[in-house]
Amino acid sequence: MLAYSGQDMVELSELQLFAGASRVDDSATLSADRPPVEGSLAALSDGSTSSTVLLEVNTVLTWDFSSQPADVTNVRLGSADQVELFTRGFVLESSDDGVLWKQLYVDAFSGIAWPGPKSLTVSQTRPVSLGQGFYKDWIAGNLTGQTLYSAGSASQALDAGGRLVITASPGADAKVRFAPALVASDVDASVTALIGAADIGVVFRTTSWVTTNDTYAYVVAVNATAIWLDKGSNSSSGSWLRIASVALDGMNLSGIVVLRVNMVGSRIRCFLNGVLLIDATDSSHSAAGECGLRVYNASGGATVFSFSVNQVASRLLVAQQLLAGTSRSTAVAIGHSTAVDNQEITLNSILCARDIEFGGRGRIFGTVARKNTPSNIPISRRVRLHRSRDGLLVRETWSRADGSYEFRGISTRYEYDVTAWDHELLYRSVVSNNLKPEV
Repeated sequence: MLAYSGQDMVELSELQLFAGASRVDDSATLSADRPPVEGSLAALSDGSTSSTVLLEVNTVLTWDFSSQPADVTNVRLGSADQVELFTRGFVLESSDDGVLWKQLYVDAFSGIAWPGPKSLTVSQTRPVSLGQGFYKDWIAGNLTGQTLYSAGSASQALDAGGRLVITASPGADAKVRFAPALVASDVDASVTALIGAADIGVVFRTTSWVTTNDTYAYVVAVNATAIWLDKGSNSSSGSWLRIASVALDGMNLSGIVVLRVNMVGSRIRCFLNGVLLIDATDSSHSAAGECGLRVYNASGGATVFSFSVNQVASRLLVAQQLLAGTSRSTAVAIGHSTAVDNQEITLNSILCARDIEFGGRGRIFGTVARKNTPSNIPISRRVRLHRSRDGLLVRETWSRADGSYEFRGISTRYEYDVTAWDHELLYRSVVSNNLKPEV
C-alpha cells in the first residue's frame, strides 16, 4: 500500500471487513507481521475514527477467522487527519491453511477516494472478477475433461512441450469444451497461444455444443493479421455475424500472445497482450453459458499454452475515484471467498498521486536521534517538510527505527525546512532550515 504522498507510512483509523451489510472482522483475530510505528492495531476495529494507527507500507495484516469462515464482500477504510498518509489500494487474499494463499479478485482498483478527515470510505457497486473460475494448461500431459466438436476432421493432442495442439479440416471450425465447466453470463476469459495462420479464439456464453460451424454464442479470435468479435447462433443451425474487427498492421505479432475477453451485461471488451482493441456492445445472447476454445483454418495446427475463465459479478466494494493528475498502475480489488478460514490483506505499493506543484526529481534525507553520551540514539519520530518561504506543509513521514528518513520525488525549485516532532512531548521540535534537495 502506498500513501497519497508517496511516503513509506500510512495512517488509518479503521479497516472494517464486511459480509454483505454485516461486519465480520470483529469475530476474527487481527495480527501484523511487524509492529505499528505508532498506535495499536486495535484502532482498526474499534468502530471509531478518533483513534489511529501508523503502519509501514509493507505491513501484512492477517485476520484469522478460525472455525467461523467469512465471506468478505466489502471493506471500508477509516482515515486520519491528513490525506497525505491515507492509502490508495491493497490486495485481499484468502487461505484455508495459512500457507497457500489465493488472490480473490483479479480486477484492479484504480485508487481509493479520500473520504475526508476522520471519516469512513463510501462503498459503491461495480463489476469485479471473482476468484472462483477455471484454469487449464497441459503441462501434466492429459486431456481429461475435454470434448472436441467439429464438422470436419479434427484432433486435439499434446506436443512434446506439454502444449495443446488443435487441428481442423479447411472450412471447418473445431471447438473444445471443458468439464467441469463454469456456467456464467458475465465472464473474464483468456487464452495464451502461439500466433500464426490459424484463427485462435475464445467462445463464451455458449449453450449449444454441436459439430456444426458457428454454433457458439460469441467468439473473439485472433491471427497474425487481425482480431475480431463475432456472434453466432448459439443453436444447432449455425450462423455468424461480425460485431467488430481491428487490423493488426504494424503490431509485428509473432510468438506467444495473450487474448482476453471481458463481457459484463451487454458490454464486450477484447484485449490483445493487455491492449484494449475492441469495446463493443451486443445483447443478442444474454443467458449464462460456458466458455471454451475455437480454432479455424487450423489444418496446420493451432498451439495453445493455457486457458482460464473467471466469473464476473457486481459487488459492493471500497469506493474508487481518481484524483486529477493521478497516475494509473496495477492493483487488485477487495475480494470475496466462500468457506475460508483465513483472510490476508497484503499492503503493496500500488498507486501514487502525482504532485503537480511540489513533485520533481529531488530528495532530502537525514536522521533523527536523541542526544546521549557517548553517542546519540536513533529514534522514530514524525518528520515534516515545509516550504521555507511561507511554511507550507509539503510532505510528512516518520523516521525509521534507525532514525533515517527521506523525502523523495520533490521539486528542486524551492528550499525547504525539515521539522522533527516528538509525539511523546519529552523534547522540543528540531528544525533544519533552507535545505536544497539533491538530485
